[in-house]
Amino acid sequence: MYSLKELRVTKLWCVSICALWIFCNSLPSYAQEQTDWWFDVEVLIFKHNDASQTVIEQFDDIVDKPYSENINNLFHRFHFTDISWLEQSLPECEPFAMTIGCRYPLTLEALLEKNKPVDPFQNIQALPIHYNGHITYRSESAHILPRSELKLTRLYHDINLDKSYTPLLHTIWRQPVAVGQENAFSVPLLAGENLSPLASTLLDDSQVPIVADTNTPLDAKQARLLPTIMAQLNLLKTNTGLLAPEQMDSPIYPDQLVQVQDQAIIDTESVFELEGLLTIFIKYINRVPYLHIDSHALFHSAIEEDGLLTIKPHTFKQRRRIISNQVHYFDHPYFGMVIILKRHKRPAPLEEYIDENLHSNR
Repeated sequence: MYSLKELRVTKLWCVSICALWIFCNSLPSYAQEQTDWWFDVEVLIFKHNDASQTVIEQFDDIVDKPYSENINNLFHRFHFTDISWLEQSLPECEPFAMTIGCRYPLTLEALLEKNKPVDPFQNIQALPIHYNGHITYRSESAHILPRSELKLTRLYHDINLDKSYTPLLHTIWRQPVAVGQENAFSVPLLAGENLSPLASTLLDDSQVPIVADTNTPLDAKQARLLPTIMAQLNLLKTNTGLLAPEQMDSPIYPDQLVQVQDQAIIDTESVFELEGLLTIFIKYINRVPYLHIDSHALFHSAIEEDGLLTIKPHTFKQRRRIISNQVHYFDHPYFGMVIILKRHKRPAPLEEYIDENLHSNR
C-alpha cells in the first residue's frame, strides 16, 4: 500500500517521465521534418521587350547586388566542363615519342599562362533558356531535372509567340527546403544576353571581334560601337595600371554598380540581362509550416547615351508566402517571373526498397 505522500511523488514522477518522453520523441520528428521537405521548383522568367521605351518608373540610384553567404549553384556544370582532372590522370609522354593518350609535362611558362585568371563567361553571348538535367533515385542534394518534368510548357510557348515578351529562362530543379531562412541556401539565377561591352562587339553570326583598323573603313555598326570599344579598352588599361584614372573616357558602368562589384554571386565580370538569387524556406506561423520565397534580382538594360552603351541596373526584391501546387507570378516593369512548387515525396532508401521487393517476391 502507498501513502498519500508516496502516491503524490509517484504521480509527479510519472508526469515528469511522460513529459520528458514526449519532448525527446518530438525532437527527432522535428529534425526529420527539416530534412524531409523536398520540392520541385519550376521557374519561368521573361522580359518585357518594350520596357526601356515605356517604363517611366524611377529606380533607386544605389542598388545592392544579390548576395548570400550560402550559395548552391545548380547551373555551373551546364556552363563549363572541367577536364583538368582527366588530363592529370594521363601518363606522361616519353620524350620525342609520338604517342596518343599521354600528356607532356608543362613548363613553368606554360603553367603560368594556363592559370591566368580568365572570366569564363566573357565569350558567352547568351545563356541557355532550358537546362536538361536528370532524375536520381533519392538524391541527397539539389539538382536540375529533365525538361520532360516541366509543367508550364504551354505558358512558355504562349510567351514565346508574343512579340511583347522574350523568354530568358525556363527550368526545373529538385531541392531540399530548410526550416528558417537562416538555414536555407540560395540558388543563383543568371539568364539572358551578355551585355558586357566586349561581348556586344561580337558580330551577329560569328565569334570574330570587331577590330578598329585605320586602313579599313568601318561599317555603320562598327562605327556606332567604336566609342564603347575604346571606353572599355581604357577601362581595362586603368585596371591594369597602364592608364591613369584621370585619362579615362566616360565609364561604361554606372557608379552605383561599380561600388558593389565585389559582392558578385557568380565569379564573372560579365553582365547578363538577369542576375538574381532565389531562396526557398519554410517558416512556422502558429505551429503551421508555410512556404516562403525570397527573391532578389537585378535586371540590366543596355541604353545608348552619347555614343556609349551604358548598362543600367533595375533592382527587384520581394518576399512572399506561397502555397505549393499553385502558380505564383512575380511582376516587375522590366521582367516577369512565374514560379510553381510541387511537394516531392522521397522514396525509401535504396537498401530498404530492395529488401521490401525481395520479401514481397518470396
